[in-house]
Amino acid sequence: MTPPATSLSALRQEAAHCRARPLWKGATQTVFGEGPQNASAMLVGEQPGDKEDLAGHPFVGPAGAMLDCALEEAGIDRRKTYVTNAVKHFKFVPRGKNPPAPETQYPGDPRLPAMV
Repeated sequence: MTPPATSLSALRQEAAHCRARPLWKGATQTVFGEGPQNASAMLVGEQPGDKEDLAGHPFVGPAGAMLDCALEEAGIDRRKTYVTNAVKHFKFVPRGKNPPAPETQYPGDPRLPAMV
């Protein structure tokens, strides 16, 4: 289901208030995408990590450092790309032998097609 919101700012607000899945409960905040709306490249990761969850920005942790290096090597200015994740909340995973609860398995953000 693609939501009716179409602008990035409307999608950001919608994502910030989304409680469709319980995944938001373990997160500090929503980590939405960043970059120019008319970017020629959009990079989509799987989900925010703990650093992204705390900062509220995508790709600021170890994966972000690796991405920055790869973009630099490729001659791509990260400020000209739009970066986001398919999932907008950090997935807190309790350690131990218990398998994750089915309700924490999240297929991704239904707003992603509208972001493209």
